[in-house]
Amino acid sequence: MARPLRIEYRGAFYHVMSRGNERKAVFREDADYNLFLKTLEDSSDLYKVLIHAYCLMPNHLHLLIQTQHANLSQFMKRLLGVYTIRFNRKHKRHGHLFQGRYKAILIDQDSYFLQLSRYIHLNPIKAGLAKTPDDYPWSSMRHFLTHTSPTYLYKKFTLDSFKSPKEYLTFIQQGIQEKDPLPKPIAGCFLGSVDFINNFKKHIQKHKPSDLSKGKDLYRLAVPKLKDIVQGQDPPFQMYCLWRYGGLTQRSIGEMFQRTHASVSQHIHRFGAKLIKDKALKRDLESVMSTFKN
Repeated sequence: MARPLRIEYRGAFYHVMSRGNERKAVFREDADYNLFLKTLEDSSDLYKVLIHAYCLMPNHLHLLIQTQHANLSQFMKRLLGVYTIRFNRKHKRHGHLFQGRYKAILIDQDSYFLQLSRYIHLNPIKAGLAKTPDDYPWSSMRHFLTHTSPTYLYKKFTLDSFKSPKEYLTFIQQGIQEKDPLPKPIAGCFLGSVDFINNFKKHIQKHKPSDLSKGKDLYRLAVPKLKDIVQGQDPPFQMYCLWRYGGLTQRSIGEMFQRTHASVSQHIHRFGAKLIKDKALKRDLESVMSTFKN
């Protein structure tokens, strides 16, 4: 049986799932969950991936993510591979931890993003591991109800659809009685409207395979020159360029701008999300970066 396509492009939204080998536990104790979340933080920072929601269950996991570059496979290889090495070393075991390939479904964010966010956060309820979504300690749900949250979790895109975090919680709770909250993915890899599928076919026809898979950075620039080029731009603009094109970590950018890691993360993620939708901003960025071609 043919494997589902790995469709990768900039700005893509995915529902990613991975299950333990032989359905065995991939998290044995609290320290394992924390170890995975630390690996998730490192990997999302390294590959510029936005984490919109997550839920870690004893023998499997769910992620709702957005890739700002065409690098889903690189991100997941690092995330699952590094965690497996750390888990095996910690528990003195050998061999595969996860069952085969992870599953990645391309999401139509306009039609299914919120429903998928609800589905992920309701997993512990459906499994009888918690009474309310925000009671479960190993999902992102509780972070949506507080002002502070992990730097790798990007909440704004979700909460922009609601008047308050409590309204979002109400939306999540309304799904508890639903038996089939999501339709089956089309061809095993698409979850979206008919228009979404048709538009995606057009997208494929306009781009070469290299544009949709194994995307590489156009720039990897010397930081001193990069700082000179973006000087005078708004701080979020500068932070994004130093992170995206200069390869600096968010922590080092924070030290440069005298900001906390969390503040830098929010600025970069918001700028990246805005960049995907705002064509004028994208043109401004391309104009600034074109300086390096001269």
